[in-house]
Amino acid sequence: LKYRSYTVNHLTDINDLDDKAISGSEKADVGLSEFTQANISQFKKDLSTLGVAPANAYVQASEHVDDMVALAEKLVEKGFAYEKLRSLYFDISRFDPYGRLSGIDINKIKVGATVDLDDYEKQNPRDFTLFKRSKLSELKRGIFVKTPWGSVRPSWHIKSAAMSMKYLGECFDIHTSSRELIFPHHENENAISAALTGKPLAKFWVHCERVLVDGKKLDEKTAGLEIAKLMNMGYSGRAIRFLLLSSHYRKPISFSTERLD
Repeated sequence: LKYRSYTVNHLTDINDLDDKAISGSEKADVGLSEFTQANISQFKKDLSTLGVAPANAYVQASEHVDDMVALAEKLVEKGFAYEKLRSLYFDISRFDPYGRLSGIDINKIKVGATVDLDDYEKQNPRDFTLFKRSKLSELKRGIFVKTPWGSVRPSWHIKSAAMSMKYLGECFDIHTSSRELIFPHHENENAISAALTGKPLAKFWVHCERVLVDGKKLDEKTAGLEIAKLMNMGYSGRAIRFLLLSSHYRKPISFSTERLD
């Protein structure tokens, strides 16, 4: 778009309050901020190695919790959200277009397989979480925010919606992400925004496919496939970038060192 002389305002949101980050920092016995900053630094280094133009802004969820609370309060006020046992949920029965973005049939949603159970009570098991009550271990570590609903922490869905709407407005042009996040994540963040504004969060949703190793999804925890390690093996960032661009973005990439060679 920049090459074609468009002005681009590119925002990358960083979910440094994610469940995996919280559990990962706990296992590593380090503070959440220290744990996430190390990963954020590596992420930005990898982008530079690949020659990816930096975004205009990298916004972190931990710095925008107040925006998420304000958004949730509006949803409660308009009747789209309810509190139950110190957690806050989005009532999908109040939002008629729910399911249109992903094309999913609400009646065929498999509870526990495609929507989070969270071990919490809901009016409808298909309703999704906006704020979940903090566990005792999280309270001890200060991972919570005091709200009208208790000491809670935000869900992934409201984080993305709040940061997008703050920096890009009620409806922006292009949302990019991974195909496997279309449902429930993108469906949910779009519902949060559209319920309040009557507009979709984005006009176009661009979804890329996964990187596969030996025909299987790359497992972030065990595969050990990192750009820094590939660099140490003698592969340049330019060669890695070329491989990533060698397939259509909506087709999976089969990764191997043979293909890199």
